[in-house]
Amino acid sequence: MNHMRNFTTLALTTMIAGLIVSGTQIVYADETVPVTDPPHHRPHGNHHKHGGITKDAALLLGMERQDLLKEWQKGKTLVQIAQTQKGWNEETFIQKLSDIELKKIDAAIKSGKITEEQGILIKKKLPGKLKNVLNHKHGNHHERIPGTFTHL
Repeated sequence: MNHMRNFTTLALTTMIAGLIVSGTQIVYADETVPVTDPPHHRPHGNHHKHGGITKDAALLLGMERQDLLKEWQKGKTLVQIAQTQKGWNEETFIQKLSDIELKKIDAAIKSGKITEEQGILIKKKLPGKLKNVLNHKHGNHHERIPGTFTHL
């Protein structure tokens, strides 16, 4: 017990001595540095970026991109829109879009924007990516009740 009391006394003495030795420091802002506004919000990576695919899909379907996006945001999938506009099923639409995207990938390789290895990887992932985008439904996600799992 006496041992603990000595340790506590030593610890408190050391802290008080440290405070006395260090003194009080006052810090002032540098007046020569200009005040700047915080940077604007930047988009998160590729979050919701289907720009090239939606442009190409609109071109294939004979629609304006904005009209395609409006239909998509009403809750239809791009496959459903293609079925309505052209009578295409999912496989036909994926094949037509793949042809366009593969040409773009080859052009990017040829121009040096991407390496051949990157192009091969992109081409490998393309069918799955297209399938996901074309079957994705945009809906009004704001109707969910906060804190619930109504979206599941």
